[in-house]
Parts: sequence; C-alpha cells; structure tokens
Amino acid sequence: MSSEDKMSTGVGLWMGWTFGAVVLITVVGGLVSLVSGMGGQGAMFGPLSLVQVGAWQWLYVIPLVISLRRKQRFQVAKGLLITACVLFGIDVLCSGVVIFSLNHTSFR
Repeated sequence: MSSEDKMSTGVGLWMGWTFGAVVLITVVGGLVSLVSGMGGQGAMFGPLSLVQVGAWQWLYVIPLVISLRRKQRFQVAKGLLITACVLFGIDVLCSGVVIFSLNHTSFR
C-alpha cells in the first residue's frame, strides 16, 4: 500500500482487490470443476462474478475500511467507500431493471 493518504489511492485499492477476487474466484471455480469432473467449466464463475460485484465486494471492503481507519488513513478509506457505494448503487439499479423487465416474461 502507498503511504499517501489520498482518495484516489482508495479507488486504486478497490480496483486491485476486486481484480484479485475475480482471479481467485476463477481459479477456485476451475479447480473445483476439474476435481468434480466437469472439465474446468467452473472457471467461468470469475468473469460472471463481475455481474454482481456490488453484492460480494463488501466481504473485503468492510475489513479494509476498518484496517485503514485504524491506521488513520481516512482519505483512502473514504475513496474506497465512495467507489464501493457507487458501484453498489449501479449494481442495484441494473439488477432492478433486469428483474423488472423479466417480470412479465413466461419461461414455459
């Protein structure tokens, strides 16, 4: 981590952790599907996890914010939270549009 206390550092921190989480989900999904005999098809979980990143990002954003605040890097924590909240809002809006548009669809 950088020693500077800037909001842009928080945005970069969010991007790095999100990329790392997607890579981890891809590797774990691929390994689990290989072991279970699916032929590595589970590796698609990583790229597909970007669709709902607003929901699962809080698993690493909250501990990061707590850690940054304990280190008194308040601007970095603020940048991280702003980025996470904006993405969560976009995710909720887009998911709502998709769910609402599928409301009148029959899958029979």
